[in-house]
Amino acid sequence: MISLRFKKLKSGKYSVYLDIYHKDQSGTKSRTYDFLSIYVSDDYSKFVTDSDGNVKKDRKGLPVRKKIRKEDVRAMELADKIRVERELQLGQMINGTYLNKRKGAFSLIEKMKIDFQQIKEKDGEKKNWALAGLIRSFSDFTGGQDIRIDKVDVDFLNSFKKFLFQFNKSGTVNAKLTRLKKYFTIAEKQKIISENPFDDYEFKMPKNQNGEKVYLTLEEIKAMKEYGDHPGTQINNHLKCAFLFACFTGLRVGDIRRLKWTDISDNQISIKMQKTSRTTGRIVRIPLSNQALKILEGVEKSKYHEIIFFNLQKTDGGTNRALRSWAELAGISKYISFHTSRHTFATLGLTYGMDVYSMQELLGHSKISMTQHYAKIVSSKLKEEMTKLPELD
Repeated sequence: MISLRFKKLKSGKYSVYLDIYHKDQSGTKSRTYDFLSIYVSDDYSKFVTDSDGNVKKDRKGLPVRKKIRKEDVRAMELADKIRVERELQLGQMINGTYLNKRKGAFSLIEKMKIDFQQIKEKDGEKKNWALAGLIRSFSDFTGGQDIRIDKVDVDFLNSFKKFLFQFNKSGTVNAKLTRLKKYFTIAEKQKIISENPFDDYEFKMPKNQNGEKVYLTLEEIKAMKEYGDHPGTQINNHLKCAFLFACFTGLRVGDIRRLKWTDISDNQISIKMQKTSRTTGRIVRIPLSNQALKILEGVEKSKYHEIIFFNLQKTDGGTNRALRSWAELAGISKYISFHTSRHTFATLGLTYGMDVYSMQELLGHSKISMTQHYAKIVSSKLKEEMTKLPELD
């Protein structure tokens, strides 16, 4: 028999653990405990009591257990899922030997989401942006499919590392992998996994690597637009317009999602960029090109609110998957995300004559060094183009 138990911590939270009691084939009884690294705000093994300390009972005369609080629902669902798995595993016995050593193995995305919610609740309005970024990246990499921690090996981690470098700088990749590594350290200590793939000599944490920024050329943008405009295509019109609009404005997906018609006046956007305003608090003004204005003409307006691109996929992962499908259908092999539009805007603008300081203002960069990286890309691209010139002899 396996029961969920709760140990009160100094912080006031409760650590959830499994109380495992069973009898092997020889009749020998044993009892072990398995702490799950799951934390909740109450002891749900207890019953509801009245002011005199008496246990309340329902209509059938059965004791009433405490109702699970809203903030603990996901954590308790995960804990109970692990308990059920262990119950099934406990039945797989041959000569008293436990066949499945992966006790308490948890699904990574589910566990990370629970941790994110608990950190958010603990810190009030403060959000754990680093963990949120890891969750988005991991979900994008797996196509939204969760994976048990005991199924992850070195090859998986190396593939994930390569994926991260397509969209992140070395420091960001390192931070995400370091945060992911903590889950494997915990799993190893709890004997959920017998080997930690992060300890394998073949897997090396990134140091001074610079991931290349993925961007689209003007020809590739045209190819995506032509495919999206073709009659009969199943491309979401709001997704099509939002991505193309971002290619000509440099807005991040978060800013695109909350952009309102009232943010546009005299053919110019005036907004506090979601990411930039946290540090600078200033309003960024982006004049709209003729192409950007033409794209807006094709956007269907809502009767109920002022949000421009109100019909996008609910999650960034869903948006990115739809974009990749669209790009593939348009004959583009690059592994893109919505953020590719921002890289595209920067490289296009600098290629066609914008100076780097103007681009810094349009992108909302606090430091010119952040914008100069795009200038290096353009410079490298121009050098490649120069090698195509014919020789006189």
